[in-house]
Amino acid sequence: MTSVFSDRFTRLDRILPSKQTNKCPLIARLFSTAKTLKERSENHLRKEGLNFFRWTMWKGHHNPIETSNAAEWLSVPAYMVTPTRPVINDLPTEIMAKIFAYVVHSDSIEHKHHNSYHISRRIITGSSPTTPKHLMGVCPLWSDVVESTPTLWSTILVTSPARADVEEVSFILEKSKNCLLDLGLEQYHDPDPASLAILKLFFSVCHRWRSIRFTLKMKDVRDIVSVLRTQQPPQHLEEYRVRLETWDALDVNQVFHVLHSSPRLRNADWGGSLCWALRPDTPWSQLTELSLQFIHLSQEHLDALSTCQALATLRVHKILRIPSQETPPFIEITTRVVLPTVRKFIVNDPTDHPRTFDAFTLPLLTVLEIYNRRWLRPSGLIPMSNMLRRSGTTLQSLALDGSNLSILSEDMSLFEDVHTLNVLSDLQDAELTLLAPAPSPLFLPEKKLLPKLRNLILHNYYAEDGTLSRVVSSRRHELEMLQVCMPDVKAFPQDYRTLLWAELDGMALTISGRVPDCPTYILNIERSNADVDSDSSRVLYLPSFWEDIW
Repeated sequence: MTSVFSDRFTRLDRILPSKQTNKCPLIARLFSTAKTLKERSENHLRKEGLNFFRWTMWKGHHNPIETSNAAEWLSVPAYMVTPTRPVINDLPTEIMAKIFAYVVHSDSIEHKHHNSYHISRRIITGSSPTTPKHLMGVCPLWSDVVESTPTLWSTILVTSPARADVEEVSFILEKSKNCLLDLGLEQYHDPDPASLAILKLFFSVCHRWRSIRFTLKMKDVRDIVSVLRTQQPPQHLEEYRVRLETWDALDVNQVFHVLHSSPRLRNADWGGSLCWALRPDTPWSQLTELSLQFIHLSQEHLDALSTCQALATLRVHKILRIPSQETPPFIEITTRVVLPTVRKFIVNDPTDHPRTFDAFTLPLLTVLEIYNRRWLRPSGLIPMSNMLRRSGTTLQSLALDGSNLSILSEDMSLFEDVHTLNVLSDLQDAELTLLAPAPSPLFLPEKKLLPKLRNLILHNYYAEDGTLSRVVSSRRHELEMLQVCMPDVKAFPQDYRTLLWAELDGMALTISGRVPDCPTYILNIERSNADVDSDSSRVLYLPSFWEDIW
């Protein structure tokens, strides 16, 4: 049908205006109408092609791209002129490999999914749902390119595997050849022979590790750890996130001894695996990113952190308040530590752990993120304000829960340079109205909260229609980017109209669906009966409630 219309428009192009055409108004009008229809058709085809390209590149996180007809789309250029050979097939193999790498490894997580941890498949070979196998199924040429590009197979993320997945993981490792690997294994059952077999495969290629992400709940791992000891050390390992809370201390020590031997290690996150202890082999001076969890923040920790000469991001999570009988005694904080290179500080439950802010001075801090599921009293954040004043920092990005926006008005001078605000959790009228400047009395200067705000990210907008409109209108001259999660756009007609007008004026706008109120896991725990002997008992370990943030 499209080719017929295209052919007709092509014929109309051959009609040349003549004196007779100009003398006949009806013919001239017909010619003008046909020309207009042709232009509209071409614009429509361009728009549909652009929409398809955007849908291909910005695909949803949970739905793989349907690539069975990709060759047909790529073989149809503008104006519906079919070439003798698909255009993409004329590209050099190196260029095609880079395009495929972008598709497979690009970050396709939408804003509405950033606060949730969805596990929809047991094996993932990239950050995108489009796998190398999908690309191989398009045509023989694409299959050859994928086969000859081992970096497309360099990511393997496995969750709650079945026995049939062991062969699949072995196949992917073989395709990756000698390139560096990003590996992950999330395992929540015990016993779990499939996870043991996959972990053995991962340990056998530890010399190719670039990053690893392991959550392992099995207990009998002595034989697996022996495999790790016999391999070459991971000289290329850059980051790890490892959870080994159920392992014996001897096995844990052997694993972390291997991990800390990497001269390229930059990011360390051991969770609660080390039982509040600090390892002497930790390469503090190499680290640029560090996560501390389940510890009593003591002078011993601060002394260790003082040797971090390149630390840029520090996460402090679940700091224990009072030592228990199971925990060793800790050294009280006597001298706070100055971390001159830290630019990003992430902390959870600050009112429960005021020692977190009292312990640090961060002169270069620009990004502060506070995660708290309860309302914070302004007095509870006095240690935070003291830290900001003591550090003399210029805070540029701030993230906190919507119920705690009122703390920003307690000392507006501390936040006057903030240009990015990420408001977590649900938003009501009282909180959001604070971002709209209140009218000031005559002859008095206007006081505006966050006067340099340029980027605003709002999770779950539940205020009355018109509230967001007032905020955007009051900041229409300075607001450059807005991301908002609305459960139903139709329920906010006034806000929606204002957002569209602001977008036409140049503001970058993203409207998404609802964000989970708190971090959530969606985990398929159905397993085949053949995975484990019928006479053995199995234990299911649930993921930690806050683990996905960290």
